[in-house]
Amino acid sequence: MVDTYIVFDSDLSDQRSAQLIAAKLGYKLLQTAETANPAVCETKHDDNNIVCVGGPLANAYTKYYFPNLRLDKLYNWDNFPGQKNSKMWKWAGVYGISADGKRVITTIKRKNGTTVTVVAGIDEVDTWNAANHFVKKPMSILVPVSVVAAVAGVGVYIGK
Repeated sequence: MVDTYIVFDSDLSDQRSAQLIAAKLGYKLLQTAETANPAVCETKHDDNNIVCVGGPLANAYTKYYFPNLRLDKLYNWDNFPGQKNSKMWKWAGVYGISADGKRVITTIKRKNGTTVTVVAGIDEVDTWNAANHFVKKPMSILVPVSVVAAVAGVGVYIGK
């Protein structure tokens, strides 16, 4: 049986987002060691799906599985000397980037059939917003009676 683990780095900056995904989707939390090499971490992720919470600077698995995910050079603070303002940063390099460049949610499939998903943001608040978007349930095709009545031009009165 394939399980899904949420991996987040031990600096705990993305712990709240990881806990949200675990609570909403029932995935298992797995805090990883702070390392640039995920091969030194536990191997139980290899045969399971993983959700990497946090960007490549905060999550070794994100860095390993999504090597093209990077800060856009145009918006990178290196182009603005003296301004290390993360509000100017944007993601670049992979699909699944939000229109404003602040969040990324994308999934790849490994050769063994398991998936690796990244849920990350530029700042902690952006990762939180990405996590909330990731756990949203699809909209139901059922429409409340009042909406149907309004579209049909029928008045609905509910009262005593």
